[in-house]
Amino acid sequence: MCDVWNRAKWGLAIWLLIVPAGYAWEESPVPKPSFPTIDLLPKTETGALRFLKEHPHYDGRGVIVAIFDTGVDPAATGLQTTTDGKPKILDLIDGTGSGDVPLKEAEPVKEGTLVGATGRTLKIDPRWKNPTGKYRIGLKAGYDLFPPELVERLTEERREQFAKGQRKLEAQLRDQLVSIEEGTDKSLSKDECEARLKCLTEAWEGYADPGPVYDCAVFHDGDVFRAVVDTDEDGDLADEKVLTDYAREHRYAVFSDASRLSFSVQILDDGHLLSLVTASGEHGTHVAGIVAAHDSAAPERNGLAPGAQIISINIGDPRIDTMETGAALLRGLNAAVNWKCDLINMSYGEPTTTPNHGALVSKFREIVREKNVIFVAAAGNEGPALSTVGAPGGTTSEVIGVGAYVSPAMMKAGYGLAQAGQGQAYTWASRGPTTDGDWGVDLFAPGAAIAPIPHYSLQQVRHMNGTSMASPNACGNIALLVSGLKQKQAAFTPTSILRSLQATAERIPGIDLPAQGPGLVQIDQAFVHHVQWGNSPGQNVPLHVSLLDRNNARGVYLRDPHETDRIFEGDLMIEPKFSRTVEKELPLQFQMPLVLKSTADWVTVGEHLLLTKDGEMIPIKVDPTKLEPGLHIAEVLGYVADAPERGPVLRVPVVVTRPPQAAGQRWETVVESQSGEITRNFLAVPAGSRTATVRLTRVNGSEDGERIFMLHAVQLVPGWSFEHRNFKKGAALAPGEKFEATFPVTAERTLEVCLAQYWSDRGTASLKVEVEFIGLDGPTTAFELPSDGSAAALTVSSRLAVEKCEPSASLDHWERIVPPHSAKLHLLKGARNELWDEQRLSQLVLTYELELSSKGNVTLACPELQGLLYDSPVSSYRMFVFNADQELVHMEHTDPQPFELPKGTYTVKVELRDLDRSRLEPFEAMVLTSRQRLSSPITVPVDRNRPDAVEEKNEFEKVELAPGTAAVLFLKFPHAAELPDDIQTGDRLTGTLHFTKARNASVPLVHNYVAGSDDSAGESDGKAASDKSSDKKFDVAGAELEFWLTTLRARHWPQDKDVIDQLLAKVLERDPQNLEARVIKLHLIDNDDREERLPEVVAAATEVLALIPVPALKEYFGTRHASKTPEEKALNKQRETQKKQLVDALYRKGRALGHMDLPENLEKHPIADRPAHDKAFAETVAELANWVDLTEKEYVLLQVRKDRRAGDFGEALKLLDQEIAADPLKKLYQEKRAEVYEQLGWKEWEQNQQRWLLRRFPASEAAF
Repeated sequence: MCDVWNRAKWGLAIWLLIVPAGYAWEESPVPKPSFPTIDLLPKTETGALRFLKEHPHYDGRGVIVAIFDTGVDPAATGLQTTTDGKPKILDLIDGTGSGDVPLKEAEPVKEGTLVGATGRTLKIDPRWKNPTGKYRIGLKAGYDLFPPELVERLTEERREQFAKGQRKLEAQLRDQLVSIEEGTDKSLSKDECEARLKCLTEAWEGYADPGPVYDCAVFHDGDVFRAVVDTDEDGDLADEKVLTDYAREHRYAVFSDASRLSFSVQILDDGHLLSLVTASGEHGTHVAGIVAAHDSAAPERNGLAPGAQIISINIGDPRIDTMETGAALLRGLNAAVNWKCDLINMSYGEPTTTPNHGALVSKFREIVREKNVIFVAAAGNEGPALSTVGAPGGTTSEVIGVGAYVSPAMMKAGYGLAQAGQGQAYTWASRGPTTDGDWGVDLFAPGAAIAPIPHYSLQQVRHMNGTSMASPNACGNIALLVSGLKQKQAAFTPTSILRSLQATAERIPGIDLPAQGPGLVQIDQAFVHHVQWGNSPGQNVPLHVSLLDRNNARGVYLRDPHETDRIFEGDLMIEPKFSRTVEKELPLQFQMPLVLKSTADWVTVGEHLLLTKDGEMIPIKVDPTKLEPGLHIAEVLGYVADAPERGPVLRVPVVVTRPPQAAGQRWETVVESQSGEITRNFLAVPAGSRTATVRLTRVNGSEDGERIFMLHAVQLVPGWSFEHRNFKKGAALAPGEKFEATFPVTAERTLEVCLAQYWSDRGTASLKVEVEFIGLDGPTTAFELPSDGSAAALTVSSRLAVEKCEPSASLDHWERIVPPHSAKLHLLKGARNELWDEQRLSQLVLTYELELSSKGNVTLACPELQGLLYDSPVSSYRMFVFNADQELVHMEHTDPQPFELPKGTYTVKVELRDLDRSRLEPFEAMVLTSRQRLSSPITVPVDRNRPDAVEEKNEFEKVELAPGTAAVLFLKFPHAAELPDDIQTGDRLTGTLHFTKARNASVPLVHNYVAGSDDSAGESDGKAASDKSSDKKFDVAGAELEFWLTTLRARHWPQDKDVIDQLLAKVLERDPQNLEARVIKLHLIDNDDREERLPEVVAAATEVLALIPVPALKEYFGTRHASKTPEEKALNKQRETQKKQLVDALYRKGRALGHMDLPENLEKHPIADRPAHDKAFAETVAELANWVDLTEKEYVLLQVRKDRRAGDFGEALKLLDQEIAADPLKKLYQEKRAEVYEQLGWKEWEQNQQRWLLRRFPASEAAF
């Protein structure tokens, strides 16, 4: 990036572009236009600039911040040093495990080289210090840990580079084909040249980039372990950077100039595990830059706390689209404690079913309370409707949740708006309260910045916005506060810090309280406040609020009709929470006299409370009955009686959403809107409603142009996150234009219809808003179709208006419940699996076997834990899907999505982790569900009566139902349904029953499949079998011979060679012409280790062939035979057996002769007489071709060997491509194809194939 950008002289650069030609510079100097660089990474709004001006050394020095995100690029602008010259990044850690490289002992170094895990020869640098001379090796596929967007870019770039070589090869073959046709080139036949050209063009059509595959080597230099990665894949490790743990030396490398992806290493488990640490996305570097970037060349581009140091923990796993996992978060928490971090910033989060609850939440609570770490996190970007904050930032008491603010200066500098207007909350920012009544948003901070991003993006900075940016802005501000307090040697806790921040926060007029909470951070004032009050009695003791009458809710949130139509009276429990390690004197002496104040007259609470260690309970009364329709917010504030100027030490939110009295089925209003305006309407959804339709009509406005609106409708349903009943969509409307949306609703619960004009959309508008509730009332849970073939009835009624009932039903998915094949629960070892205070993680691994009879999209889930992350009873859940070749083909988290799997057998492993073993034990029998879409939906007949249903007439015609009337539907699973081939008893078919043609009222449909019995299966004619056996006489000699042959088959060559020879001698002594014994010997010798004894295989096959009457076989099979008489049948059986033995021996002999040609076998088995050997191979293959088609799967590799011996590599490739297309998971075919590519000199294709072999056929399953 140019200096003009770095120094932010953009205004001058733009001005230069518009200066008229011939301008006289020396005569009329023009002042340089200014550019608001300082507003690109906002610091003015929060008082940070004022603070730093007054306290320049309180710039974050002495503060360590943990960044829980997608990792941080140590090469990014401003992330090298602090303002006082210390390393900016103390440690880089991969919490995801995506960069793990399991290591194994390498073979001893020979002549300065060792064989890498890829099979490449690796050159060792003789200057390396390695006293033991031992190395451990492993490999890593780059695309398994590269950021998804980098993989996309590299794939395109590498494809274009590959295409150059492809075009060159194609041109050479086409030129050669012309020469062959002209008779000037006789090196190849025309057919062979055409075959090569065909294979080359078809290979390009199916081209896929496996990405780089890196060899990794680790050794111990006498002091520490060190690692080397062959980043250019050339085998020369001497030209690579030698790294050790980043925390030791702060050194990193780059994978390639093309990727520009930085990486560092951690070497774990006493050198048995290498962790390659990279950024899995741009997000984490951007966040780190907002917190603490220090750009000495352009200090106006600094982060909030340029003197602070950071540690980076990558929690965004690139294998699951950078989703966070519990395992990664636990590793991050442990690192934060080990590094004695002052703060954690986490710009991540997810919806939760139960706020402030779960195994992970308990660890967040512990690190804040017991380890004094200030935890800051994003509140979420799921607004503007209420109660859309995410976990952990917006829902966890101990985590500071931050909302997103956009100031006028940000609007101008970051978005180029000519008219900025007043400061606003970003439209999409999540709002509180939480479903249990907490504020959700604890602080408000600027939610956008132009900040550093990783170099792999090929640019230095990027503009990003979101609460992901607000959280690090707040965190950086807090780092300034902590820096100052540390340098003043003033004590603080997360609680005292938050109280000072909230007491001095600035409430921004015109912004709703659920978006900003206590208000915008004012860090200079917070510092003054903390210096004055931070050590006051009780200022560092958190107060926990719970409403005993409302399941320990943290605030009063009256939302649904049955809550707002009556007075609420409850008991409010207020408890101080002390650290487990606090001195006993503190709780003993704790007394806090509180003065309580309600901010609204419809909330009544007592005035005084003396709070002691065990807490106190006070009554609270909320009367919503006289409130106007809409949103009403109040607080119960508690002040220390003798120091109210400290600000509130207790905040109890009270929120009421009051619907209109008689909205009924239809409701409408007119909304006057302007930039950033949010209108909230709360409607009681009538009983019987299934869907709501919202219609927006733009009436007029100050301008004729389009205005941009966001419609957001949310209902809260117990047991679900807000996403369960969540509809959000944008609409751009010009005057007169309309917008309509229909979405499902839950009856008898409040629906918020939130309409927001986008914050950056200037101008006003009038909108007519209409809401209509629709639906026929029927079952509220899934309707089950009987498995016994009978018809089932259900009643549909209308309760709102005249509704047309026109039902249709179908089943479109197939589900199978799979129990675990095994469950292994054990205590984990290694530093990464330990937490503070001697805590160690336990791991439960559940293994499931899954077989797919055809390719399809599959959704795999464990319903017991599906959708639970922060609210899960266990700390971590991850799913790994391996194919039969141990390749990791898919990884899944708690929110499963469909993905494509080819036909085949798969092993699914679900890994659970927790610090409490007893929490894992109940899941040892947890089932897996496999869900697939049916190739074509099954239509379920819907009829008016049972007789019609039995006949499956499907003749229910539409009927109009007036309010209070009903219709009965009869449904039956159809006899003629087309079912999956491998469906079995216990599987489920699922779909939907729609009550209307418009499909705006429906219910899930389920059929538990039970297979029909087939009485004819398995029958046998016992009498006939008995009759046959009775005709036989017992043959003692034959039985003895059969015993020897059976014993012979069970032996192993060469371990049992002596016993095999003895048994063969016995058989041949009894029957010198016994063919079966020689066939058994051939099979024993020709086992998986055949390469060690190929001449013996040839000899054994020759013995077999010598005993087979080939002329008689040819004569017999040369004519057709009826085989009617017993003698004819016996002869036919004998000849068929001999033919199979002949084909088998010929194939084995031909294969052995062919393998003797291979370079790796020539040294072991020198060919004394080459002409004789070649003749034997040719004759063997020719004879085999008389009996079978050599292009068939069983024999095709012998035909390939024949073609390769003849130099017909194109013909060989054609056959291999054909077999690989039929069976892509057959490793041997792909290995042979790589060999043929090498023989052809197609180097790029050979390397491509070799990389795919390494990726698709790993030596072991990926470690967790």
